[in-house]
Amino acid sequence: MCAGHESVRLKRIATGQLVLPATVNGVKGIFVLDTGSGNTIIDVLKKDKFKITEADICPTTETAVGAGASGIALELATVRTFSAARRRMRNVMVFLMDMSNVNNEFTAAGMRNIDGILGSDILFAHNAVIDYGSMTLKMNK
Repeated sequence: MCAGHESVRLKRIATGQLVLPATVNGVKGIFVLDTGSGNTIIDVLKKDKFKITEADICPTTETAVGAGASGIALELATVRTFSAARRRMRNVMVFLMDMSNVNNEFTAAGMRNIDGILGSDILFAHNAVIDYGSMTLKMNK
């Protein structure tokens, strides 16, 4: 592990995507690592699981744009704590999105559902490094 960085092990799932554990408001979840996603996303159906209340959500008229998610309504939310790669962040802005289509595909393929997507907003902000050789994600402290 590089000095000044913390790391977490990545797991490659049957679809070829990389997943990692992350903790939102003290609750553990599984997130897809997606360098192509501009934002970190949590499944709107899991907001109760992650203790995201209506007071944490800001109205928005934005919709998702991208592969497999175009036109899906988004909600903007602030999560009190978000931890990934042993990096704990406070008051993180995330989008809430219905990820049923993704999780239905995962279920059909016999895989575990995911709770969200770790996007490039957090990766850039914490100078993240993906090490494919050791299957780890490292983030600056």
